[in-house]
Amino acid sequence: MIRQVIAITLKELKVLWLDREALALLFAMPMFFILVMTFALEGVFQAGSKGHPIEILVVHKNGGRSLTGRLPILKEWRV
Repeated sequence: MIRQVIAITLKELKVLWLDREALALLFAMPMFFILVMTFALEGVFQAGSKGHPIEILVVHKNGGRSLTGRLPILKEWRV
């Protein structure tokens, strides 16, 4: 069983070595993907930092005292 796996692996490596275009794409495509995703998700991980705070919407419909007392605390709260 192990000999078959080794034989198949060696055969595939030989085929890949002879196909230079496939070998180049094997390394170029992940690098290109990382580059594109780095630019696409550039601002996603900055949300919630001091320069880009997250805004929270608070709806106070019933006028109860539980939120009335906590609302000033929420306004002052910074991460």
